[in-house]
Amino acid sequence: YILGPLDRDHYFMYVMDNITRPAREETDMQLNMLMYDIGEEVASHFYSEVDSANDDVTANIREKTGLTKLFDSQEIVQDQVWTPCGYSANAFT
Repeated sequence: YILGPLDRDHYFMYVMDNITRPAREETDMQLNMLMYDIGEEVASHFYSEVDSANDDVTANIREKTGLTKLFDSQEIVQDQVWTPCGYSANAFT
């Protein structure tokens, strides 16, 4: 997918859902979210001086953005932040 105007800044989004769902009771979920043209204050939470994974930098992003509310204490969160701006989080039990 291409999000945004073709003659200005735009993003390419690639999505792959390769989760096997053998039954309706399957609990695996996938959420892909791409933010475009968000306010500077909100975007500032996803900027970083360094590439980083699973440390105080990413924990701080989860806390500042409220993402911690999406994960319960039983889930293991693996997240990554990229310079200058980019963030990904995966959680599993």
